[in-house]
Amino acid sequence: MKTVVQFLLISILFSTSVFTVAESNSELYKKRVIDLLPSTNMPKGESSDDRTYKEYMAIAPDDTLYIYGDRICRALIAGRSKKSILDENFYLFWGVVISDAMYFAALDVICPEMKAMDH
Repeated sequence: MKTVVQFLLISILFSTSVFTVAESNSELYKKRVIDLLPSTNMPKGESSDDRTYKEYMAIAPDDTLYIYGDRICRALIAGRSKKSILDENFYLFWGVVISDAMYFAALDVICPEMKAMDH
């Protein structure tokens, strides 16, 4: 019984710390994306109201935004180029300014080891 309780306690502690690390990475990624964005208003047609790029991204859920950064890193690890990734999957939906910020934030926060491979 004592072994089972110890195992459960260790499992709970480990799963909690893993979740906290993942949560921290998503927060760091979002913060870095926002830091890389200009403080200017988004062009008409890219936002339904009169927001700056930073304000627009500040309301995006951390975890959802992190998924895009993770996707960028996975594509880089698979050997795809920045141009290929952003042209095919990001520029059309997010626009150039936000897509570029997401790309460089992914390199800074999620997969810094890919900076040397940046092409």
